[in-house]
Amino acid sequence: MRKNIYTANKSYTPTFEAIQATSNIEILKHILNESFELYCKMKPKHQYNNKIKNMHWNMSCEKAALYLTIRKYYPLNAYDWIELSTKSQGAKTSKSINRSLKNPLMKRIFLRVMKKMAAFVFGEKGGFKFKWISFSKNEAKFDILDCPYCLYMSELGCPELTKIFCDSDVYAYGNLKDFVFERTQTLGTGGNKCDFCIRRR
Repeated sequence: MRKNIYTANKSYTPTFEAIQATSNIEILKHILNESFELYCKMKPKHQYNNKIKNMHWNMSCEKAALYLTIRKYYPLNAYDWIELSTKSQGAKTSKSINRSLKNPLMKRIFLRVMKKMAAFVFGEKGGFKFKWISFSKNEAKFDILDCPYCLYMSELGCPELTKIFCDSDVYAYGNLKDFVFERTQTLGTGGNKCDFCIRRR
């Protein structure tokens, strides 16, 4: 028997709590089951030969399937309810990073770690077009010139959900105590690039 990823994934708890508060447990169960069935139909459309591309595709299918299913029942609430979980997950990431930055060594090497992580997760292997602008001990700047989430969300029938992926960065990195996260535009909100800057306070 296949394991329902939504019942196993606690990161969507705020979304499920909002659904249950508005309706009842039976409707929530229907949404969980329908979302999982839709996810299982979406996922085989792309099977990449590298883990990074598959990770981004799987995340796209996961969010899109849940959003589209909720939209059938609650069209006016679907986006906001998905965003609840995105904000919650981002806050947890931010809290975890701030905790790690209490370590002086981690604070010193944080930008180098971010440089390596950004190039790995958001580089060509992940389906992105990535360009470094500048890097120093106090600041890291890079642009994303092409983003697979824009393509995936359109393909899956919910281009409006692309902004949620853009906003997830703000929720995760926008409240760091020792570093400032700046971005003036994103591809997912109509910009011609995503211009990332993380600098030491």
